[in-house]
Amino acid sequence: MVTIIVGPDGSEQTFVVHQSAVSYHSPFFAAAFKSNFIEGQTQSMRLADVDDKIFGLLVHWIYTGEIEGGHCVGLVPAGKLWLLVDWCMIPELQNAAILLIRDTIFTGVVTKTTLVGFRDLIFLAYKFEIQSPLRKLLADFMSLNSAQSLRKFLEKFLEGLDARIAVDIATDIAVLLRTEGQKSNHQRGAISIQRLVPIQQYYVNVPERNES
Repeated sequence: MVTIIVGPDGSEQTFVVHQSAVSYHSPFFAAAFKSNFIEGQTQSMRLADVDDKIFGLLVHWIYTGEIEGGHCVGLVPAGKLWLLVDWCMIPELQNAAILLIRDTIFTGVVTKTTLVGFRDLIFLAYKFEIQSPLRKLLADFMSLNSAQSLRKFLEKFLEGLDARIAVDIATDIAVLLRTEGQKSNHQRGAISIQRLVPIQQYYVNVPERNES
């Protein structure tokens, strides 16, 4: 067993998990707990910057293969989970998380309900100055608006955002539209599921494991 302590000092949470299970799914944890460094010697790790609820989703998935709460998780927690497992290299869970995000967005648009946390999710995705499948998914979604709606959306959405993030969002959308070409009459008012399917275009590669 290994001990992983997450969260800031004073409100940290402790997770005790099987080393074989966490190492099987994550090369990051495998390298740490099988090394000669402090984590390998003590079979423990401190992750002060990790949200304990998000890490709990990771642990639950390791043992069950499911994201606890499913579509009730919410966009921001799902986004945080995607970023966390990108960092600790668990591609299967990354793909499950981005599928959950995609489906949550679809559900919100189709039912015309407010996408709670959508702005915060985009901020999370664009916080880092690197392209990612998560950024592509969100740019794809934003670009599905009509030209007029997109302009209004961006004017409202980008207000108050960090200048670098605002420029990155606008650039991603512009590149996407230029690459795919303008549709006749710019018909982007309704979500086209075909545009965002297959979901595999947002998946990260899952390397084959040596089971021996």
